[in-house]
Amino acid sequence: MSQQLYYLYRQSSGMWWRANEAGYTSDIGEAGQYSEDDARRICAKSDSTSAYRIEDMDASGPKPGVKAAMLPKWAKQGPAIQPKIITAWAICKDPVDPYKPPEASRLYLSGVCNGKPITTSYVQDIVAPRTYRTRTGSFYRLEGDPDPEYVAFCKKNGIALDLADPIKFKEAA
Repeated sequence: MSQQLYYLYRQSSGMWWRANEAGYTSDIGEAGQYSEDDARRICAKSDSTSAYRIEDMDASGPKPGVKAAMLPKWAKQGPAIQPKIITAWAICKDPVDPYKPPEASRLYLSGVCNGKPITTSYVQDIVAPRTYRTRTGSFYRLEGDPDPEYVAFCKKNGIALDLADPIKFKEAA
């Protein structure tokens, strides 16, 4: 019988523990895999770390239906890593700054979250199509159609809008 392995998630930073306790990463693909003994030890000394069974995870975080209550009883019962949902969404950029090159502009998410208007901190990582991690470590998923005014803006300005994957970062040369 194989030993159960865990990914460790640090809620206070919104990041995964790397292997051998060598720092943190926002990419679950770079996260370390820990034995139950190591996971218990780390969770016991860290107030904001939760352990997730590897089979309960996919490339964007917990599989649908996996909640914090399903964590092992010895693990901290921090919040599950479920992205906040943004509807009637739009992608926004930094205001134009004549002293800043256009490629240095950051992208933000805007829309309605829990019935209230929201503009996030800047998008730091693409976790999965339409799912993003922002500078603060929060996770957001765009659901439904974008804001009609945003669609009209894109059309008027000749901006291609990929509804399946609206944000794309250019690879560094």
